[in-house]
Amino acid sequence: MSYIVLARRYRPQKFSEVIGQEHVTGTLSRAIQLNRIGHAYLFGGPRGVGKTTVARILAKALNCTERKTSEPCNECDSCIQITEGRSVNVLEIDAASNRGVDDVRSIRENVRLSSSAGAYRIVIVDEVHMFTREAFNAFLKTLEEPPEHVVFILATTDVHQVPPTVLSRCQRFEFRRLDGIEVANHLMKMAREEGILLETGAAAILARRSDGSLRDGISLLDQMIAFCGHQITELDVITALGLIKSDRFFEITKMILDKNVEGTFAFVANLMNTGADLSDFIRGLMEHFLMLLRVNVTHSAEQLPLTPEEKNWFEQTAPLFQSEDLLRMLKLTSETELILRGSYNPRLRIELLLQRLVRMEQTIDIQILLKQIEALETKPSNVEVKKNR
Repeated sequence: MSYIVLARRYRPQKFSEVIGQEHVTGTLSRAIQLNRIGHAYLFGGPRGVGKTTVARILAKALNCTERKTSEPCNECDSCIQITEGRSVNVLEIDAASNRGVDDVRSIRENVRLSSSAGAYRIVIVDEVHMFTREAFNAFLKTLEEPPEHVVFILATTDVHQVPPTVLSRCQRFEFRRLDGIEVANHLMKMAREEGILLETGAAAILARRSDGSLRDGISLLDQMIAFCGHQITELDVITALGLIKSDRFFEITKMILDKNVEGTFAFVANLMNTGADLSDFIRGLMEHFLMLLRVNVTHSAEQLPLTPEEKNWFEQTAPLFQSEDLLRMLKLTSETELILRGSYNPRLRIELLLQRLVRMEQTIDIQILLKQIEALETKPSNVEVKKNR
């Protein structure tokens, strides 16, 4: 039998197994318990956070023949068929490749058929925002007044492209981007179940790289298992994914604090010699400054997806900066990131950025400055003191 990737093997099969979307799964569970099932739902949110997964769980729960709570039993014929993707009661459509009026007509003809077993016929439309304008118009009447046995579940990563006329006909649920700590903890749990020794620092790097997408994080873990085997270290992740070590960003921070103007040129030269991707470097530097800002404002790095060494470093270094200075550093870096995309000389852009960061003067609070001036003005001069004597 061919290998099944972790993202498919560990796909949640119950509402309670879905990570980080309790506001959605809780509402759907109560709706099932109260028998208040809507005829159309819209699931919006970033990629890899569970929209299609929750749609399939809802389909199973509505058609489960042995269901005693709001959760599907995952043992009856209906649940098994939906899990295996062969249920005639569940129609899944990819709107990216089936986006025209003829495709919508096919859906309308399909939903007229009654379900063969179970209470509902479920139509899941993924990436629904890819429908053409004409397809949306053809879809409106069926979406507003579908047959009693039909439930539409629309999923999209771009809600803003869905017409308001469609949104108004659906119960809308917004799926959130997962926190780095949630992704890291889930990867650690999954690694233990697979018998993989995953270092905490390695899990933190994978979580940051996934950018809030649990599916991306699991795919990266799958890739690392193929690369390393049963033991995955922080260095393995950096090497396999071609990442820039966090030590390089710590070097830049030290140069900024020490006003080391000359060191920036040697740093960029070394960066070029190692073959580092400058776009990845800029994005990593932005993330580094953002972490500094978060720790500076919250005075803690506990809730951030960082290695133990990184947490200690950030907590020691962040208080050395003013939050206003960190905001300016972020602004300069983000501007360079935009310019770098079309630049013919990216090395020059990086050198200019580092020079501006190192030469940047520290922000002074205007109120503190005014108080210092007032203190100087009210202080008696040495001449006046001598005359009084």
